Formats: sequence, C-alpha cells, structure tokens
Amino acid sequence: MTTVGTEHARLSYHYLDLGDAEGYMSLLDPETRFHHPGERVARGPAEAFRSMKRLGCTGGRHSLFKTVSEGDTVIVVGRFTSDDVRGNQKTAEFADVFTLTDLGLLLTRRRYSWQG
Repeated sequence: MTTVGTEHARLSYHYLDLGDAEGYMSLLDPETRFHHPGERVARGPAEAFRSMKRLGCTGGRHSLFKTVSEGDTVIVVGRFTSDDVRGNQKTAEFADVFTLTDLGLLLTRRRYSWQG
C-alpha cells in the first residue's frame, strides 16, 4: 500500500501541474478531505481539485525535494512555482502530509506552507 500511495502522492503533483482534473481525482478516495491553511476543509475529489485550482496550485510547477512514507502516511516536501497575472514568478514551499486508504488512494492531505 505505501509504495502505491507514495506514487499516487507524487503523481498528484504532476496532474496538478497539467491542470488535469480527471487524472488528479482518480488518485483520491471518494471520502477525501483536504486541509489547506486558512481554508475550510475540501471534501471529496471534485471539491479538492476545485480548491487547489482556486488557491492557484495548478498550472505551475511542483518540485519535490523529499518524500517519506511509513504505514498509511506519506509526507512530501517541495516547492511550487507559478507566474502571477503580471508574469512575475512566485514561489511557495510546502510540506504535505497524506493519509492513505488500504488501496493506496489519497484519503486526507494537510498542507503546511511558507513563502520561499
């Protein structure tokens, strides 16, 4: 489960960078709950994707620095880089803590972020 879940976590960033809602949601459990600083909890795959899109976490580039997994938990540390409406590059570093289902789908995600 952990190996599959780790790959699902890594692949989720690829789908976000592409803006591929279908691909992204295929990695999420129907009962997914995503926690993002200062936001209400996003429940379900569609709401989780809409939340990431609204927060500007799609269409940029996620660079992953480290992935740690044990049991039903995967932690990913990285940086997200995107352009604002004026074309200026902005970056934010993050640590995402995922909880996995028995099938390796992403059940929960809690994001910790700071400006880089």
